[in-house]
Amino acid sequence: MLVHDNLPRRQSNVDVQKKESVSSRKLTSTGKLSRRKYSSRVVNSRLEEKISHIEKKNKPFWLQSLMVLGYGSSAFCYFSVAIAFVMYGITVYAPKQWTSKYHQLQELQKQERQFSFTEEIIKNQLAESAQQSGSGLVNPDPTQPPIFLPDMTPKPIELDKSESVEPKQIQKITPIAY
Repeated sequence: MLVHDNLPRRQSNVDVQKKESVSSRKLTSTGKLSRRKYSSRVVNSRLEEKISHIEKKNKPFWLQSLMVLGYGSSAFCYFSVAIAFVMYGITVYAPKQWTSKYHQLQELQKQERQFSFTEEIIKNQLAESAQQSGSGLVNPDPTQPPIFLPDMTPKPIELDKSESVEPKQIQKITPIAY
């Protein structure tokens, strides 16, 4: 014998409707109320009240814990999907940025090599032109400093002693009124 065979059977909507129709027949047979006064709206509202009353009953703890577990696992799934999207974005975005920065670095290194090559060519041309006799370039004289600056020794400031500065006499100010 199964465990669920011993449990009381829940009422279905059909059972509730049968009970309603039986109760409405009892009322019409007594003559107090006729079946016509019961509209379908009244019957539907009673059904909805009974169904909502059944749904509002306290659920057992194990069912509540399973529902909470279901809600928690749903939230965990949404969170893990969001994390997966973020990780995917990072794994796609980071190499793309690295590739662009690497190409930029290679371009800068190429320009640096070109500048140093050009600098060496200019130095070579200057050295060759300095070796020619009619270029006008002269070897530097080691006895003279390479840069000629005017003499910048500081000169002392001389004060004129002819004008003696005497302090002024300040008159004492007395208050006019207290």
